[in-house]
Formats: sequence, C-alpha cells, structure tokens
Amino acid sequence: MFKNFSKRKVTGYFSRCVIGLLILMVVTNRANSQDSLAAFHEFAKLRQIYGHVPVQVEIDIRISATPFTNPQDTLGSTISFYVGLKGMYLEAEGLEEIVNDSLVIVVNNPARQITIFPNSPEAMQKMRQSSSMFLPDSSVGILAEKYTSSAQDIDGNKSKITFQSRETLHGSKQSKEIISATFQKSSYQPVEIEQVKMKPVLIDSVFYARFVSDKMYDGKLNKAVTGKGNLFFLTKELKTTYRFRKIDYAVPNPPARQQDRVNVDENGNYTPAKGYEEYLLSKEF
Repeated sequence: MFKNFSKRKVTGYFSRCVIGLLILMVVTNRANSQDSLAAFHEFAKLRQIYGHVPVQVEIDIRISATPFTNPQDTLGSTISFYVGLKGMYLEAEGLEEIVNDSLVIVVNNPARQITIFPNSPEAMQKMRQSSSMFLPDSSVGILAEKYTSSAQDIDGNKSKITFQSRETLHGSKQSKEIISATFQKSSYQPVEIEQVKMKPVLIDSVFYARFVSDKMYDGKLNKAVTGKGNLFFLTKELKTTYRFRKIDYAVPNPPARQQDRVNVDENGNYTPAKGYEEYLLSKEF
C-alpha cells in the first residue's frame, strides 16, 4: 500500500491519521454543545475511551475520493496504537513508531531500517494533550458556531450522531464537512467514525464543457463568474472512515519500547537491539 512513500512519510501518514481522529472527536464534541445538548452528552460519553490510559486501539482507516482522479485518492491501512503515561506506540503494515519524552524511533521492518529522531518533553506533552482529547477553552465559542448536529438510533444496539458544518460550498447549500459517529448504546464504544469533506478543485473550461452533462459528474461541476472571467471547479468528496476493531484497557505496557529496538551505551552510541542486529540504523540529529 505504501510502496511509493518513504519510511518517514509513511509513519507520518498514519500518525497524522490517528492524532487527527483524536482531535476530530474532541472538536465535534465541544463544537455542538450549544446546538444539541443531547448530542453533546452522547459524544462526551463516546470520547471517554481516550480519557483513561493506558489504552490500546486497533482501527481500520480507509481514505477515498469521489470522483477518483489520482492513485492517492484511495488508501487504506489497519493501524494499532497504544497511549500510555510514558509514551506512545503506533504500527501499520510493518512500520512502527515508538515515542517517548526524548526520542521517536521509526522501524521499517520490510526495509530492515531503524531511524532515530529527537523528541522533547514539550512535543510529547502536545501529543498527550491530543490523545487525551484536550482543546483550549478559548476555541469553544468559535467551534460552537461551526456545526449543526442530529442523533438517531440505527438499531437496538447502536446510535449515530451526525455533525454538519454550517459553512457551505460557494453557490450551494451543501455543507463543506460532515462528520458521523456510530457507537454502541450500552458501552458508548465507537464502532465507526466517518469524516467527509467537500473540496473544490480548479479545472479548465475544456474539462467542464466535456463532462458537465455526464451523470458521473452530476452536481460536482460548478462555474463562478468573476470580473476577470469564468472559473470552473470540480467538487471532490474526500472521505475518511475509521472502523474500530479493538479497544483494550487491560494492556499495561506498549507492544514495544525503546530498549526493544535499540540499545544505547554509556557514550550515547545507538545500536540495534537483539533480534534487529541486521537492521541499518541511522540518527537524524
């Protein structure tokens, strides 16, 4: 899946997906307190899965776009991440990221490479804040104006909350962003979270004229009249789906720690740990 990406870009990709999900949950929670008190309370209970550490979560992440215009419009991976008091661990498709207060260790198992990056207590604190659903109170008023919300029962065991941005696409009533969360009624554990963003992409007049009558592009092609002429846009639907496979609080330690992948001697020299002796190790500091 990630063969066209460098090892650092890959780990950055799934790290951003996970942290993005964490931030997404708190943003939608805080933003709708004025709009729907019931939805606010439901989502507050839902987000409690990250309020206790340690916790280990496995998520299927799928990214898709409509219409499909380039290979990166469709991506997918199963991600496992652990959040503890002293660090974080992420794994996807043979790549690992071990994070503590001083280092970020990236292990590319398919390529048999280990790369060590510096970290800091300040950077680690920011990651912990993200993973614990922290958001500055000063932004609540702004976020409360961004979304509307609704809630519905799907069946006897599941409920769904939907948030729609008040901001719409230019020249239409279509929301720029829709977020939905499906969760178990009894435990409030999430089953699926879906984020859909509408993104206008500038196109030329030839593309517009060719496909404006095509049913596949129905409602997706738009024209804006400006003082300098006409502008043509294609509205892409960017969808990210998070399906939760496991949420486990009974895991006292991460799947791997720094000492499980690298050794450090009294002079500060790093070498691969036992079982990883053949890996190429490099430092980015």
